[in-house]
Amino acid sequence: MGGVDASAGFAYQHAQAVQMALTIAAEASVGAIRIEAENDIVDVEIRSQDGILVTGSQFKLRHQSDTWGQQELIDELVRWFELAGDNPGATYEFVTDGRLGPTGVKVRDALEKAASGDLNDIRQIIAGKTKGVLVNDESLTRASIRAEGLAYADLIDVAQARAKALLPNVTSTAEAEERGRWVVLELLNMITERSGLTNAATRVITRDEVLVLLSTPRDHIPSTQWDAELKSKFCASVRARPVASPVELKCRPEVAIGPRSTAGPQLLENWAEKGAVRLLAGASGSGKSTVVLDMQRRAAEHGTVVIAVNAEDYLPGRARSAACRGAQPAHLHRRPSRSGYRSLG
Repeated sequence: MGGVDASAGFAYQHAQAVQMALTIAAEASVGAIRIEAENDIVDVEIRSQDGILVTGSQFKLRHQSDTWGQQELIDELVRWFELAGDNPGATYEFVTDGRLGPTGVKVRDALEKAASGDLNDIRQIIAGKTKGVLVNDESLTRASIRAEGLAYADLIDVAQARAKALLPNVTSTAEAEERGRWVVLELLNMITERSGLTNAATRVITRDEVLVLLSTPRDHIPSTQWDAELKSKFCASVRARPVASPVELKCRPEVAIGPRSTAGPQLLENWAEKGAVRLLAGASGSGKSTVVLDMQRRAAEHGTVVIAVNAEDYLPGRARSAACRGAQPAHLHRRPSRSGYRSLG
C-alpha cells in the first residue's frame, strides 16, 4: 500500500484511535492508549493502570468493490494468536470499513460463538489454514471481527458527539459543540505526532491527558487568525447567501427621544452608532432576524463585517466565544478558530 492508499489508511487508523482515546476517558480501570504497538500487528492498544494490555485493535481499509474473504481474515487472526499467549486476558479486534464476503461472515460469526463458549465452528474453519501456527482454544474466545462501514468523516463526527457527551462542565449547546470539536482536533494532533515517535514509551496518550482536554474551558480556539484574507472570505460567504427577504425591512424608534425622534423607518444600519447599544424588538415572526441578516449582507457588499450571533447561546463574560462562532465564513463553521476574537480588536 502506498501513496493515496497509505494516507487514507493512516487517517482511518488515527480517527479510530481518537475513538479509543475517548473510550478510556469513560473507563476508570484503564490508564492509556498506545498508538502503534511494538509489534506490527496491533495499531492501537488500550492498557490498564498497571500497563497490562487490555485490548489490541487493528484497523484496515478496504475498497467497497472488494470484500474480506475467509483466508485473509484467518491470516490476520493468526498473527494475533501468536501474541495471545503472552497477553492473557487481553482481547483483540480486527476492524474494517469494508464488507465481509460470505466466507468472511462465517469467520466473524464463528468467533462470536467462540466468545460464548462454542468453539466448534471456528475450529473447523481454521483447521489446516493457520500455516503451521498452533492456535490455543482460549485465544479464539478473545478475538473478534467488526465491519462497520464508517469512513474517516463519519468517525470524526461520531468522535465529536462522544466528546460532547463526556464534557463535565458545559452550560450550553453552543459551548458543547465548540469544545467537542476542539477536543477531537487536539486528540488527532496528539495521535498524529506521537504515532511517528520511535520510542514506544512516548507513543502513549494517558487517560489523565484526555480528561484534562475534556475539562478545560475554551474561550476561543487558536487556529485561524483574523486577517484581511479571512475578512474577504467572510464577506464573500455572506454575499453568496440567499437574500433573507425580497423586501427591505426597515425599523423605527419605539420611543420618540432625542434629535432623531421624528425620523421615519430606516434600515437598521442607519440607527447604528459607535458606542451605542440598540435593542431590536418585535413580535415573534415579525422579521427581527431577517433585518439583521439583511444588514449583514448589505455591509458585506461594501467590505464591512457585521457579526451576527445567537443571543440564546451567549454565556456571561464570553462575548468573544460568541463572536468566534459568528465570525466564521460558512465553509469554516466546522473548524472553530480565534478569528472572532481577533475581529473584536
